[in-house]
Amino acid sequence: MKKLLFITILFSLLFSSCEKSSDTGLDLPAWLKEKIEDHDEIITSEPDSFLKICAWIKHTWKGKYYFEFYNPISSSFPRVYNYEGEIITESKVLTAYYEERCCKTCIWKGPDYFFD
Repeated sequence: MKKLLFITILFSLLFSSCEKSSDTGLDLPAWLKEKIEDHDEIITSEPDSFLKICAWIKHTWKGKYYFEFYNPISSSFPRVYNYEGEIITESKVLTAYYEERCCKTCIWKGPDYFFD
């Protein structure tokens, strides 16, 4: 059962589009804006940084925004953050989140992010 869930989630991540939103600055919490600024600085100062292929993706779930830091070469699922910047770790909550989330919006992506 876990393998089926993993495969389903993997394929949904691989085949879904990630387009930058025109409202990038509107619904972002301060902690995420700061992380994105840090990522941009690191990419500028370290051209070989793995951040060049990463992305921040926003989803809506149960009427609230959640954010995922997606690193396509990582062997684990993206970390899911709530609006306050807390990482969601409870497996039942994560399973429900992955099954019910919607409205994918790419907030930020590195210049070499390849899952568009």
